[in-house]
Amino acid sequence: PEAHIFPTAQRKLVELIAAAFNLNPGETQFFITTHSPYVLTAVNNLLQAGEAYDLDLKGEKLEKLEKLVPKAIALKAEDLAVYSITPEGVENILSQELGLIDTNIIDEVSNELSIEFGELLDLVD
Repeated sequence: PEAHIFPTAQRKLVELIAAAFNLNPGETQFFITTHSPYVLTAVNNLLQAGEAYDLDLKGEKLEKLEKLVPKAIALKAEDLAVYSITPEGVENILSQELGLIDTNIIDEVSNELSIEFGELLDLVD
């Protein structure tokens, strides 16, 4: 979904997919491939919102939750399967404990680039 669209559009696309899924849960499936940390983070936000809705919040907290993430697009971890394919094999990256996607695999490159950039800056000081 990240092909040729800006990060804000990637987020909106994830929300659209979640809304379509939630219209017919259990009857609709999506298979999505991505290298985008924005897509994975957007899904994580919807998963966290799903957890918050399960808490049966009331009053101001529920209103704030509904403003942040409408219930129609919130997701549940049990409805997802998330895998990373590496040269070593296939790895489940949806934490059963946290109910969130481990984005470290993709973010790892950002960390490496940041370290390299710092080292390059050190050379010109």
